[in-house]
Formats: sequence, C-alpha cells, structure tokens
Amino acid sequence: MMGTTPPTLSGAMPAMVGKKVWTSQPQVAAPIDLGLSPGFVFLGSVGADLVTGKSLTQINGSHLATRSPAVAGIGFKPGGGAPYASGLHSLAKQAFILSEGASLVWVGVISQADASNSTVASRWSNFTDASNYAGQWRLEISATKEIRLAIRADAGTTTTISSGLTLTVGKQSVITVTMLSSSVLFSLNGVTATQSATPQTNAGGGGNNVNIAVGTTSAGGYNGHQYTNCALFYGVYGNPPDNPWQIFAPLPKQVWVPA
Repeated sequence: MMGTTPPTLSGAMPAMVGKKVWTSQPQVAAPIDLGLSPGFVFLGSVGADLVTGKSLTQINGSHLATRSPAVAGIGFKPGGGAPYASGLHSLAKQAFILSEGASLVWVGVISQADASNSTVASRWSNFTDASNYAGQWRLEISATKEIRLAIRADAGTTTTISSGLTLTVGKQSVITVTMLSSSVLFSLNGVTATQSATPQTNAGGGGNNVNIAVGTTSAGGYNGHQYTNCALFYGVYGNPPDNPWQIFAPLPKQVWVPA
C-alpha cells in the first residue's frame, strides 16, 4: 500500500517543508506577498487583480481591448471601427499614486512601436490638466521604443519624463519605475537610469474613483498600446523585489531527507 512517505531499508524518510520562490509566471492565481505592500497586482494569465480578486474588465465597446489567447499575458487586438486598443481595467483597493517610495513593475512583450497609441499602463481619467486630476500617471513606450512616464503632481499639470532607455521589440522586458524624493529611477531588464521628477502627494480625481488599467483607462482616450502582451503588472509601496515574480509569496515545498 502506498503511504505518504517512501519506504526505505531503514524505515521511512520524513518530509521537511521548505519554501520555493517564484522565478517565472504562475498560471494560476498564486498568493501574493503582502509584506511588499502591493496596491494592485494584475496577473496576465488569469486577467485579474489579485489584491481585490476582481477580474479586469473591458473599458469601452467601440475600441475593443481583446484578451489575447496567449497564456503569457493580457494581449490586445484591434477591434471596433478603428485599429485602436483601449484597455482592460479594475478599480484598485486604494488610489495608487507615485508618491515617494512607490514603484510600478511591468513585465511583458511589445512586438512593435506604435506612434499613435503609446500607453501600456495607466491611472488616467482626462486629458485636460487640472488640480483635481493630480495623482494620475501613464507608463508609455514612445514611437522610438523609449520608456516614458507621464505624471500629474499636486498642481495637476502633466509632466512627461523620458528615461533614455530603449526596449527591444519582440523580447520579454521587465520595466520598473520607482519614485524618489526628487527623481524617478527607471530600470529596463536591470539597466537603470535616473531622471529628475517631482513625486505626487495628492490622489486627486476624487480619490480612488480612477481605475488602473493595462492600456488606457475609460476617460483617457483610445491610446492604449495595441502591440503589447502584459504578463504581470503591479504597484508597490517600497522597493520592488529583484525578481518581479517574487511579488508572489513562496510556495511550500516538501523535501525528503534521510531519517
């Protein structure tokens, strides 16, 4: 009869429970590491925010953001009457702004640049600058494949910060943005660049009534990047893990050892 421990000449071998860290994309909704203080965690393979448990939803019906069948993440296809993608979004547990110490992490593949549709992720409700839109941000890829960040600080005026880092299309990229006291630290696959920037302190926009999106949010226009496949996207307060997949809590792993 088979038991829970393998028999040996000297008897059974006891099981020791260790921990196995994540180094690649889980295909199920794995537990997240709450010690990293995540504001939201979008896992592409399940299309949901693991902090709230909410599925990501289509933003509008005229410019579709269609989930790709690829298990690697959330992809977009042209839809509706024009070749644009908007996005898929969810209302986060709290208003996530790029205050000092806050970080964004995006993992995915961009197959080509798109001059008209640059937004790969955002919390952005309106293209008209105003103080009540303070705290909003867009992570963008320019026509020349450069990583950029557009933010509205407390006055609500849009500032676009260019990183100087250029990604390779068709290759999985890990993009990290960390806001410091007077600058923003960009990282692309471990290569870093620091640019001057002012952190946000005001959530603006009615507080937490602005959804976070892969692509662009509902009132942010139709400029969601349509040549992306997002495997993972999250925001944390504090430094992100060295390996982006370690936002997920280590899983118990049984290890057999001699008695």
